[in-house]
Amino acid sequence: MGTYFYVFRPRLVDAELMEPGQSWKLWRDLSHGIDQRPPRESAYLQFLASYHRWMIVAGAITGTGVIVMAGSLLAPRSRRKRRGRRPLGKAGRPAPNAGGP
Repeated sequence: MGTYFYVFRPRLVDAELMEPGQSWKLWRDLSHGIDQRPPRESAYLQFLASYHRWMIVAGAITGTGVIVMAGSLLAPRSRRKRRGRRPLGKAGRPAPNAGGP
């Protein structure tokens, strides 16, 4: 699950690797001014907030699983002894010397 969230994490694009169309969109977004958020940045921040919410949900599910596993290991064992099944002979009755000598 951690690999999935690492692969699909939101990332900013390196400006040197941008295509001309992407760099033009970035320039247009930055021309809005410092006091206003460009539309692409607000979309990125919304995606980032959603990513963090799902990371919290995944962490809660993982934490719950760890607590359940730890609880099953720490739970007291049953005190009743399990008896093994005796081998059956013909007609479903115990074999004559199934219990030993």
